[in-house]
Amino acid sequence: MARANPERDELFEQFVRDHFTCVVNNGKCDEIREFSHLVHAGMGGKIVPSYGNGVCMCRTHHTCSCEAYHKVGRQTFEQIHDLNLKAVAHWLSREFDGDFLLMAEEPPKGVYRRAA
Repeated sequence: MARANPERDELFEQFVRDHFTCVVNNGKCDEIREFSHLVHAGMGGKIVPSYGNGVCMCRTHHTCSCEAYHKVGRQTFEQIHDLNLKAVAHWLSREFDGDFLLMAEEPPKGVYRRAA
């Protein structure tokens, strides 16, 4: 995994929350949006970068419902919602970097832009 760059990570998290909606329900969750890391540092104190390592979720799908990401784990969450969160996170990092090749690609399921 890439080395942590706190300034870039903070900008990336804000970019994802500001421009995209929850990966579930076709982005129609109307709640507080949170940045959800795919790989966690846990209690070890290890620094894990946010860049390319997270997606946008509403609070319910992130931590609160019985099928929330943090309650069922990534693999089960992806199966329940038919998602590939790693592909979404990779796509979001390329969008953040301004990768012009993305214009020719269909975004993965789970990428929903916020209405302007």
